Amino acid sequence: MDIFKFRFVITGIFVTIFFANLSYSIDQQKIDYITKLINSAEYDKAIEVLNADRADTEILLSIAYLGKGELDTAKKFALVYLTKNPLDVVVNYILAFISEEEKDYVSAMRYWEVVLQNSKDKSVKSLAKKHIEVIKKITK
Repeated sequence: MDIFKFRFVITGIFVTIFFANLSYSIDQQKIDYITKLINSAEYDKAIEVLNADRADTEILLSIAYLGKGELDTAKKFALVYLTKNPLDVVVNYILAFISEEEKDYVSAMRYWEVVLQNSKDKSVKSLAKKHIEVIKKITK
């Protein structure tokens, strides 16, 4: 799978998890529009729309930048959101993913543990468990 397809699939997963675990409210029409932009790989437009209204949009900005492959910027927005929502499944999932990409397994483990403890979705819990097991093997 080429990197574009991989990023597109990963971004779609984050968007799906995000809306399954939505923990704040912004205008539903705006959410639908932003989701459509992200799912259409129109990340720059999604970022432009999100930047126009910065009220708790850091998580969506993080997902959009992640889709563009800009992990440093995605991480920056995710960390801002994390300070306001430390138990949020989506932001911890994103940070776990980014930490694994950076080979920062200590941080990744911490984020996966939060995902495991707080997700209501069985498949997300299962995924977190698998990542935790792999990290334990890698860091032995």
